[in-house]
Amino acid sequence: MIAEELSMLGKLLTVSSLRHQVISHNIANLNTPGFARKTVAFEELLDQAQMQQTINNTQAKVVESKEQNRLDGNSSSLEREMQYLTANSLRYEAYLQAISYKIKSLEGAITGRSQ
Repeated sequence: MIAEELSMLGKLLTVSSLRHQVISHNIANLNTPGFARKTVAFEELLDQAQMQQTINNTQAKVVESKEQNRLDGNSSSLEREMQYLTANSLRYEAYLQAISYKIKSLEGAITGRSQ
């Protein structure tokens, strides 16, 4: 059970890291005409996998956005990307704290000390 939880938290960290890279890529291309912003699809895939009980095989996918907000064909917005970056950073920190708590709990169980 704990191994599965740590595995899922590790996967969430990996997805969060990928999402950070994609958001940074979107920000770097704010002034590129015709640039289609990218997103990371994982939560939707995870929901589908839960229904099919295939969570361990779920992989994140980088997908291109179909929206077009500006006249130059670029679909990125600095304000939106910064909002996503902030939210993603907070999720990453939460996942790290959860992993730290799980590891400390394991250490406590092994050594016989409670946290």
